[in-house]
Amino acid sequence: MPILASLALTLAVAAGNPASRMHAGIENTARELVTNFAMGRLQQATKDFNDDMAATAPLDVMAEQKKLLEDVAGRFQTIVGSREYRQEAFRTVEVTCRYTKSQVLFRISFDETDRIGAVRFDPVTPAKLDPALEASSRAFLTEFTSGQYEQAAKRFDANLSRQLDAEKLADLGKTIATRFGTYRSITDIVPSADGIYRVVTMETKYDGAPVELRLHYNPDGSIAGMRIGPLIKNGQMATTTQAPASMTPPPMPPIPGLTPKP
Repeated sequence: MPILASLALTLAVAAGNPASRMHAGIENTARELVTNFAMGRLQQATKDFNDDMAATAPLDVMAEQKKLLEDVAGRFQTIVGSREYRQEAFRTVEVTCRYTKSQVLFRISFDETDRIGAVRFDPVTPAKLDPALEASSRAFLTEFTSGQYEQAAKRFDANLSRQLDAEKLADLGKTIATRFGTYRSITDIVPSADGIYRVVTMETKYDGAPVELRLHYNPDGSIAGMRIGPLIKNGQMATTTQAPASMTPPPMPPIPGLTPKP
């Protein structure tokens, strides 16, 4: 049976130093790609691909992937929302769509010239917030914002502990406090999934600006990854003069799908 849990077009974007600011135009480009792809206008959907992506995903491949996606998710209905963020060094737009059988999450990554270097799409079902993970996430946030870094770091798995020990976590906590002020409250908690990981995203209120804390959990309940920075919704960052805080992404599982030839 073919693997249909993750339908993907993936491509490693060439390393570089893209500008640190978010480009409003790339969100529009990503939404246009998704709309054209869903409507079967594949020539228009691929017009912003860079050369490597165009070679990896010609029109016949895109047509095949569209059919596979629709076999799983049904017929396209509408775009629900979109947001911009950074995935490692690359600017990425995440577009959430409603299909007749499930929602589909598109992730479109851009190279330093604002050309599309990667497209990934996954059918998803709405996640339910696990009470145990909610409790763990709330406890971690309390420990992190109150200076209990040793206790907070005990929630990390071995891999994350090597990247982000209690001392580094303390430095990160000080950076967040300097840039965003004093933590006040949680305004929303959103569950999701990312491959093998269960994800809890907490939108929080600080004196200076809203902050998003995203925790990736292993199946055993340990934290595999932590991302923290200014809250971004619909491609817009809350009004602030502060730069995004550093982020520690989780390790990613292998993704079945298409990869460029060596």
